Amino acid sequence: MKSNSKVLISSKKCSDKPLSNLTELFYYGDIMAKPRMVRSDRWAKRPCVLRYWEFSDRLINQAREFVLGNSFDVVFYIAMSKSWSKKKKKEKLYTVHDQKPDTSNMLKSIEDILMKDDSCIWHPSPYKFWAEESSIYIRNHTLEEQEIAMKYSKGVPK
Repeated sequence: MKSNSKVLISSKKCSDKPLSNLTELFYYGDIMAKPRMVRSDRWAKRPCVLRYWEFSDRLINQAREFVLGNSFDVVFYIAMSKSWSKKKKKEKLYTVHDQKPDTSNMLKSIEDILMKDDSCIWHPSPYKFWAEESSIYIRNHTLEEQEIAMKYSKGVPK
């Protein structure tokens, strides 16, 4: 059920040179953390895996020319439950989302969908907030921001 659409998916081997001029991506729609996939998913189509591939297709379609860099910020906006009261929604709006799905699984889905070899990613900065509607904002770090982060690669200054 993978998409056949043409998208610039990074297959680079840890290069700092961008493949695209686009530095930001806005995705609007449901968000799905990557499920643990097993061999039987090839023939026994579990609903969670089907939902993940649908999410993957939508993200690739909206990404078009965007290429995920080695260093980036990603902000997940998780939709509040429709059953919540207006008061609770007002209290929670744009506050930290501290429930499942966890940030690491959501980040892993983004990395796996937008990059063929995600071993090159060295500085992801994920955030998770409550919102009225689900969306994702991704911003690649500039070379200057990467240089600042690299300053600490030799250890904490004494």
